[in-house]
Amino acid sequence: MKGRGLEATIVRILREARASKHRRLIVAEGSKAEWVAARCVDAFKAVNKSKPSVLFTYYGGGEARSRVRFLDELDRGSVGSLKFVPYEETESVMGQTFNVLVMDVSENMRPNDLGRLVETVSGGGVIVMLTPSLDDIVSGVKAFHRRLVVHPYREEDLRHLFERRLV
Repeated sequence: MKGRGLEATIVRILREARASKHRRLIVAEGSKAEWVAARCVDAFKAVNKSKPSVLFTYYGGGEARSRVRFLDELDRGSVGSLKFVPYEETESVMGQTFNVLVMDVSENMRPNDLGRLVETVSGGGVIVMLTPSLDDIVSGVKAFHRRLVVHPYREEDLRHLFERRLV
């Protein structure tokens, strides 16, 4: 689904979220993931008639290329506030509320990060996860997984239970 059809679907999802005061999770994969995240920001503004507060989280160890691509795709006039926080510093945003959360999980995904950050999104808000591919989430070995492996087990023994249930 691309272009206008996708944008219409995002608007419909955000209208449902606003009516029920529930959060929605959108997983955006591939080379257009940042474009989808930017469209979610635009859709939130259109549905709620207000500029959203946006939190973008990323793993600081890399170049955070997705952050740059997201900024390129984003109409900055559609945003009330925009905050970039590496996952290592996400405790600093606890207690704050945002309308849109963009989580770059392309380099790593820890369950605690998801649990902590979802609570910063207001009811009717949206969480957008950016990933290279769904297969990468379900079967990829990230830094978090490598820490879990202890002798006599190997990375091949990982079962990715959390990721399969999430997706």
